Amino acid sequence: MSTVEELDKLLGNKSDKKLKAAIRLLKQHARSKAKELKLIRSVNDRQARILMVQYYKKGADGKRHWTSKEANAAFRRLMTTRHKLHERIAKLVPEKIEPEFDSP
Repeated sequence: MSTVEELDKLLGNKSDKKLKAAIRLLKQHARSKAKELKLIRSVNDRQARILMVQYYKKGADGKRHWTSKEANAAFRRLMTTRHKLHERIAKLVPEKIEPEFDSP
C-alpha cells in the first residue's frame, strides 16, 4: 500500500477544502516524483543490459558465464539500485491492478 493510499484511508472523507487541496497537491507531487524515479530506473536498466550483452557470454560448456568479475559486481550493484528504486516508487504511487476477466 502506498503512502498516498494510507493517507486517504487515515483521513477518510473529510469535508475541509484546504485539507482536500493539500492531499491533491501531495498526490501530484508523488506522481511527479515517481515518474522521475521511473526514468532513473529505465536508465539503470539500459546500463545493466549493456553490461549483460558485453560480459555475459556462452562458455565452452554451452552455459552462460560472466567473463569479468568487475562487470558481474557492477551488474549486481545496478540490480540492487533498481530494486531500491522500485520500492521507492511503490511507496509513492499505488500499484496498477489489472482487472481479472471472467472466462466466458
